[in-house]
Amino acid sequence: MTAAAACNAGNCTVVQVLKSTNETRAACGIPVRDASGTMIGVTASIGSLAMIMVIMRLVDRAVSAHTRLGWDDLLIALSGVCTTFSLPQDHY
Repeated sequence: MTAAAACNAGNCTVVQVLKSTNETRAACGIPVRDASGTMIGVTASIGSLAMIMVIMRLVDRAVSAHTRLGWDDLLIALSGVCTTFSLPQDHY
């Protein structure tokens, strides 16, 4: 298998190597690994945590007697709204 991989890497495009690898693994019965559920969970967790931190900052700035909301806070809120309501894009 390593000789075929070396030949592919030297003479084929990346797309051809990936197709060849997929076909070889399917023919040999190697199961497909799918980590998309884990990646979605990690991304959603970190994104939710970031959104909570932004909301906490804006609430703290809004109710604090020592600071006021500034341009940076407006831009943070605007980016949070845009991120929350943006449509998912399929890049495949």
